[in-house]
Amino acid sequence: MLVVLANNAWYGGWGGVSACGATSVLRAIETRRPVLCCGNGGWSGWIDEFGSIRDTLTNAEGSIYTRGTRTST
Repeated sequence: MLVVLANNAWYGGWGGVSACGATSVLRAIETRRPVLCCGNGGWSGWIDEFGSIRDTLTNAEGSIYTRGTRTST
């Protein structure tokens, strides 16, 4: 498993948060390993070894711009 720790809160609602998630998908595909992304204010989630986004951390309104925890199976 690869783990990406991202200080992406300073991107705000700009495209940098999406770019971080997109490059993590590519890393999962090229290494054939799952990737766990942990952002401090942007996208956090789990990507399987085939590049499919399996889970995403969102708040009650469905926004990815949140902080918190989540358990995935």
